[in-house]
Amino acid sequence: MGVAGVIKKVSKYGRNGCLTRIFQLNVVDPDNPSTVLAKLRVKPQQVHINARTLSLENVMFIYCPQNRMLKVDVPIKLVNTDQSPGVRKGGWISMERRTVQYHCLGSHVPPFIELDVAAMELETKLLVKDMPVPNGTRIAGNIFDSTVARIIPIDGASSVGGVDTCALFTNWALYHPH
Repeated sequence: MGVAGVIKKVSKYGRNGCLTRIFQLNVVDPDNPSTVLAKLRVKPQQVHINARTLSLENVMFIYCPQNRMLKVDVPIKLVNTDQSPGVRKGGWISMERRTVQYHCLGSHVPPFIELDVAAMELETKLLVKDMPVPNGTRIAGNIFDSTVARIIPIDGASSVGGVDTCALFTNWALYHPH
């Protein structure tokens, strides 16, 4: 894959989505570019994009054989957001985590993890422990009780332990001006 191919893949999958894809990198002879010396399985480790021009500046790859264990930040994709009872009642989905780190074999790197939010009510949340674990992978670290997504009422009025948190913040803001 040449530079144009890398730019095309980053444009298609996005910077974070590209980090979970496996590519074939052809190592060519510098004196004779038509001669391929080796074909390697690689995974992008970092993608650098210019903040002003949004052009691709650098991609750092790591060698990714099929039997090697990798740490991969896998993007989360929410599905059935419009079918959620909490959204239909006027709530909105707050993404607490955009990615979750998995340990996986080079042959089992998931491009993304789909989370179905069709059954979520207002003020409910999905935790990392509720996420699917594809074959050949496991969730990295001790983050099982971390929140991935929650449905929050649009008006911001919610209660914690019977106390209206919106009113508490409003009162605090009145007595603590900037």
